[in-house]
Amino acid sequence: MDLNKSRDFFDPNNVNKQCHVIGCGSIGSNVAELLVRYGIKNITLWDMDIVESHNIANQLFTEEHIGKKKTEALAEILYNINPETKNTITLKGECTPTTVLNGYVFMCVDNVEVRKAIVDNNIYNGAIEAIFDFRTTLLQGQCYYADWHKMLDKKSLQTSLNFSHDEAKKNTPVSACGFELSVSPVVRMTAQMGIVNFTNLINTQEVKHLIICEPYSYFFEAM
Repeated sequence: MDLNKSRDFFDPNNVNKQCHVIGCGSIGSNVAELLVRYGIKNITLWDMDIVESHNIANQLFTEEHIGKKKTEALAEILYNINPETKNTITLKGECTPTTVLNGYVFMCVDNVEVRKAIVDNNIYNGAIEAIFDFRTTLLQGQCYYADWHKMLDKKSLQTSLNFSHDEAKKNTPVSACGFELSVSPVVRMTAQMGIVNFTNLINTQEVKHLIICEPYSYFFEAM
């Protein structure tokens, strides 16, 4: 893969740990794409779902992927971007609370209970470098960052997850057919902001612990 456009700014060789993308739906598919376009190859994709027709509107998939496992469909897309990843991308099913993770973790799963359990069960896992947690509503995206070598960061992320999946669903608008509403610009901007934070971490620049973006009201805040 020719990286002449970006290598002088971001060198993927500086990422010497595994990147785990947990959840390959709206946020996860876009996060994985951005990582691969940076030249990062050692990626593990976690998801147990299949691509459905309603996924096409806000996820990276196309009609030809309907019926395939999301991990397999996403891997096909990533292979087409960088064929070298055929030997380096790992496909997994469900990431359970007892799964041992390492390196950089991108939590993109849409169930807060799963995310909370992953954090709780890896709180003393020294093999993790950092966790990036992504959350979206219809009009807002949030990107959380925690340095996994700092207990204050880990506790802060734990506290931010102190709500239930049912409570989260109550605040998410749904269509007349019962689908949670989501639009691609919010999804993509949220994924991009998280990858910008990851970029700054690798480039030893300032990293933000929380980024909030609302594209349709032109609002952006980082802290």
